[in-house]
This record gives sequence, structure tokens and C-alpha cells, in this order.
Amino acid sequence: MKKIYLILTLSLTTFTSACMNLEITDISKLKDDHLLFVGRVMLDPPFDKREHKNCFGPMCTNVNLQIIDEYYEPSVTNEYKIAKNNYYVNTDDYFFMPYPVNKNAIILDIWFETSSTKVEILNKTTYRDMCVYENGIKLDYPKSAKAVYIGEFIIKRDEHFNLKGCEINQDGYEDAKKRFHEKFDTDIKLVKAGMSPANV
Repeated sequence: MKKIYLILTLSLTTFTSACMNLEITDISKLKDDHLLFVGRVMLDPPFDKREHKNCFGPMCTNVNLQIIDEYYEPSVTNEYKIAKNNYYVNTDDYFFMPYPVNKNAIILDIWFETSSTKVEILNKTTYRDMCVYENGIKLDYPKSAKAVYIGEFIIKRDEHFNLKGCEINQDGYEDAKKRFHEKFDTDIKLVKAGMSPANV
């Protein structure tokens, strides 16, 4: 389990402009200079739509996973930079996310919309909580890899969707391999990434 701390953060960007949904559905269309990150973000307990009467569309069931190529300290003042690097993924299902082969990969944080934690930004109301992984988590894998399993990110919460903790593990590697090959029907090997602190 990686050490984490929780922060509430403000953003100067909107939900729709702050994230990218680049998931690959056909591995033959993966660019030569990209690999595929495979993983899953899970809510504990799982999401129940009855909890969010004021939640709209995918805000309730999606999160933003922040993967960067150079570590920096998260803060309100550089939140604009953070938001531009978010990858938009569904909770509980596996994601298959392209990433440039020639860049370092550091997991910095996960943030998601919630109806319980309200902040006012530029006279508009937004709802957000955020897990930040202290010092960042550097992913290590062979440069020749085309598909890399990065793990399961578990967001623990209460009935009001307040964050209670976050965990990372790679216990689901075998299941991820099965899901990967079912989805793509390929001979490409899914390798497991190593993890180490990025800011040391």
C-alpha cells in the first residue's frame, strides 16, 4: 500500500475541459510511439445513483486520473496545470489508456466530482474531492512494452461521498490480463509495472 494524503483542491477549469477520454477500443489503432496503460479505479463502497440526486451525467460515475511525466508539488496555484493532464476514466471497470512511450510516467492524483464537498470558484459552485499520492508514484516498465498493468486504485468513502482513504495494489494482475486479452484478442503481453517514489 502506498502512503497517501487527502486534500481538497480548487480548479480554474470546468469539468468538461479539464479531462481527456482517450481510451483505446481497437489496439491496432494504437500509435507506434504509444503504449497502453491498463488499470481500474474502484469505489468502496460502490456508487449508488440514489446518493446523488443533484449529480449530472457522467460526473457521478467517472474520475480523473492524473499521470504526468515530471513531478511537481500539487497546489491550488498550479491546479490549472494539473487539470490539463487528467485522464477521464470510468469507475469499477478497466481502463485502457494510451501513453507516450518516450515519457516518464508518474501517478500524481485522482480527483472526482461529488455532491457532498462544495466550493465556490469564479461565482460558480463546483463539487470536488481529491486523493494526492505523496511524492508521486513512478511507474517502471520495459521501454519495449506495449501494454502495462498499473494496478487498482481504491477510493474509500462514506455514505456522503466524503473521502476516507485511498489504496493502490496490483493484486488484480491476473484478472487484468484475462480482461485485456478478451477485449483485444492479441498476442501482446501485458506486463506489470514496478512502483517507486517519484520525488526522492
